[in-house]
Amino acid sequence: MATGLSAGLIKKIRSKAKLQQAGTEEMVRTIGPGQFFGEIGLLLAGQRTATVDAKNYGVVNSVSHESLFSLIERFPLFKTVVMHHILSKYDDQIQMFLRAALSQIEFLKGAKKETIALIAFRMIERNFEQGQFLFDPNTLSKEMFIVFDGVVELNLHFDKTDTKIALERLGRGGIINPLNFLVEERIDVTAEVVS
Repeated sequence: MATGLSAGLIKKIRSKAKLQQAGTEEMVRTIGPGQFFGEIGLLLAGQRTATVDAKNYGVVNSVSHESLFSLIERFPLFKTVVMHHILSKYDDQIQMFLRAALSQIEFLKGAKKETIALIAFRMIERNFEQGQFLFDPNTLSKEMFIVFDGVVELNLHFDKTDTKIALERLGRGGIINPLNFLVEERIDVTAEVVS
């Protein structure tokens, strides 16, 4: 996926452009003159989550990550205003799901909506096959996972007897490692995709 190092403002377009969810054919929305795209990737210097496909021709003005952050350094309040505007208008279903799940984590319950949204925007979608493990046991926890689809089973393993005890099955919205990853603690369980 491309990194969001620029954003565009559509100046002129013959027919509306189609904004697609990255990696799918699912159309998120159509955009036309005066509308913009790529703002989240630009502000967070993260991966792009959508593709813009102009159906005919278009004229687009763009701003680079470097130019925008030069402006933000001079006027720090500008970033706050822009972030507030973007977060209040952003209605992507996956982001809304992630925000709702993150809001259930104990240490995030009192956090500002903007903080929750920024964490959600920084999350990266990863796909696992049935039977795969999300992480290796006895390693330091460096990630937190939120189950979007499928079921993940958490098991406690006993090395000497090769015995495992199922602790929990987590489905959509289930959160794995919300505390361990904060302090990079050793992971004592396995998390296996079971469906």
